[in-house]
Amino acid sequence: MYIGDIDIMILDSDIVQHHIQFMKNYNSDFSNILRNERQLTGLHFIEYEKMYPVKIPDKIDLYRTNDEVLLCSLMREKNYSFPPLGLPLSERKTHGLHCSFFSRPPLSSLTTEDKSVKYPAWTIEPQPYKAGAEKYFEIRYSTPVVNFTECIHERQVELRRIIQIMDMFAYYKLHKDY
Repeated sequence: MYIGDIDIMILDSDIVQHHIQFMKNYNSDFSNILRNERQLTGLHFIEYEKMYPVKIPDKIDLYRTNDEVLLCSLMREKNYSFPPLGLPLSERKTHGLHCSFFSRPPLSSLTTEDKSVKYPAWTIEPQPYKAGAEKYFEIRYSTPVVNFTECIHERQVELRRIIQIMDMFAYYKLHKDY
């Protein structure tokens, strides 16, 4: 089972193989990266039977606990083996186009200084970026997605803007010379 962010459009087809290999490489019961001693990332791969049922540890206050801290606590409560602390985030694949508010801008510039911004920002996989952009457009202009986007009301400006910016970003990655 793969638990991921809601703002990731999956483009990869090798998700299962990648994470099974990760678990073998690091002798771990799941595939994820420790951000620190108490926190995993939001991208989590695990066997369904190992994840469920879930029992919230008594010491966890659901109203004040970050979801990534909660996930780490759940895995510790089950006494699962963890991958080693200190793995680079590059070991954690997003498997697609990650569109996120309050993140780093997708393209560096002199004005952004890599600070968080209040508009969508992206990363894209699979790499090379051109392959990810090609897969994005294959999905983006498939009949179901086109039918969905035609239903977006003209007053839903924010959603339309996000889609347009994602299209521009993927177009840039597709046509940029590396």
